[in-house]
Amino acid sequence: MKSKLHRSVWHPFLYASYTVLALYTRNLGQVVFPVIIRPLLFIILVTSLFLGIFYLFTRDWMRAGLITTWVLFLYAIYGHLYSLMKASSWGSVIARHRYFLPLWGILFVLGFLWLIQRIKQVDTITLILNVIACFLILYTSISIGYYYFSRFQVEKNESVKPISDLNLTIPKDPPDIYYILLDGYTRSDVLAERFRFDNSEFLTALENLGFYIADCSRSNYLYTHLSLPSMLNMTYVDDLLGEIPERAKDERLSLEYLTKTNVVMTNLQSIGYETVAFETSYSWAQFSDADIYFEPIGQKMFLLNLSNYEELYLKTTILSALLDWISLQSFDIIQGNIMANARHHIQ
Repeated sequence: MKSKLHRSVWHPFLYASYTVLALYTRNLGQVVFPVIIRPLLFIILVTSLFLGIFYLFTRDWMRAGLITTWVLFLYAIYGHLYSLMKASSWGSVIARHRYFLPLWGILFVLGFLWLIQRIKQVDTITLILNVIACFLILYTSISIGYYYFSRFQVEKNESVKPISDLNLTIPKDPPDIYYILLDGYTRSDVLAERFRFDNSEFLTALENLGFYIADCSRSNYLYTHLSLPSMLNMTYVDDLLGEIPERAKDERLSLEYLTKTNVVMTNLQSIGYETVAFETSYSWAQFSDADIYFEPIGQKMFLLNLSNYEELYLKTTILSALLDWISLQSFDIIQGNIMANARHHIQ
């Protein structure tokens, strides 16, 4: 008599969840946890739908589960393979959705027929897939749990807390203070030399508004996750944490904590300033504890308010073909509007 583990069809749902959790694990510290909820609900709902359809066809839950997992495998590997081929010199020629989609259709049919006609030991394969899927979920869960445990330890660690009282006093007519970080936007001479781009009109407009433009300015560090805590705590990173070894995860968590509990904001709030922040799409640079916090609605043409993580997830799947088609349609509409406006101005 077979055990329940042989007969239970868990693997489609576990594999479906793994496609979302694996991507989140690779982006720990970059995105907040709630962004995975909607993709998880979506893929579990789709998995349930396919499992039900294949059961109606086969009248066998275990065989229906095998076919569903085969569909999930094709669904999940499409975007990865497509991107890999497109990035290579030899594969870019054939990396077209019009080639990939028919190929995936053929693979689905071949796998479907094989699982229907040739597979006999369905219960044994079901057990193997259940065990492998459980291991994958356990692996990602441990990675996520370790990250959040490390984050909790960093927040408890007194040695990484910024301790600097600037003894500020608020003036009679305090100015508004804006900190706008144009990430990756280099200075004018570099833009002109490397990219042949003249942004003097933009800089002149800023100066006319009262901004000061520093010539030959440069960042303290090459990376934003180092520059941000350094600037907001008004000191260098090695003064904050000492020498940081390369690829040190705990130090990255410490830098995130120092960014969000920085000296500048803490002291300004202590004398009555109200803080306002915007969503940045990066977890380590999101000041969601500000007095006023703006999150964009995220409206995009033809898209249902997808977050950056959701778009990234879909681009790893077969739905990347749909996203690319939508982007193409959006570009055509925008280009058509621009051309229409250009014609209007010419007339």
